[in-house]
Amino acid sequence: MEDAPATKKKRLQGLLHKESTPKEGNEDNVDHISCLPNGILGEIISLLPTMDGVRTKCLSSKWSRLWLSVPLNFDYCDLQDPNDDKDLVSLISSIFYAHHGLVRCFCILAHYLCMNIDKVVSWLQSPTLNGLQELEFHIPEVDFTLSLYPPPPASIFRFSSTLRIVSFGGCHLPDIMVNQLRFPNLQQLTLFDAIISEETLHAMLDSCPALEILRMKCNEGFHC
Repeated sequence: MEDAPATKKKRLQGLLHKESTPKEGNEDNVDHISCLPNGILGEIISLLPTMDGVRTKCLSSKWSRLWLSVPLNFDYCDLQDPNDDKDLVSLISSIFYAHHGLVRCFCILAHYLCMNIDKVVSWLQSPTLNGLQELEFHIPEVDFTLSLYPPPPASIFRFSSTLRIVSFGGCHLPDIMVNQLRFPNLQQLTLFDAIISEETLHAMLDSCPALEILRMKCNEGFHC
């Protein structure tokens, strides 16, 4: 004989109540974050400060594999004291060597051009930066005259077709280096404490059909 509807309902409610009640001492041990899809976990790692993203490798073999492949937001400010140049260069190089995925955002001090030019060039030429979307390249505190500002290495402009956000500061942007470039996807451009001629500035702006935001401060080389 089949159960009456009321009996069935009572039995079902009892089962649901039993299944919804967490077992004592077990709930706190569940790693809910690691159960998320890899795509979401990858976004979490990408949004973390650089060193925090690196540290996720220690959580488990799954997180280690994820860090090796997700796009990184690479900012020297997240790593350590920027005055400790030797250790910082070594750390950046070790991350580039270990990480197999791409870098979405790269922020580096331009003064490395004067002290570690070979390392800077090797970083910029690394396949890890293929498809770079955001680039910040500057000197935070200038200790020499404008006439001595170093230009960026030519390899920095190999990303011109993929960049969406660019910031240049404390460096010289030569005519011959910039005039022939195109920035079809660039949406935000910042120039501060930089040298760029008026002709090159206008040529650069003309090459940015998608530009939405232009920030300029304390630049030299043009009148308007």
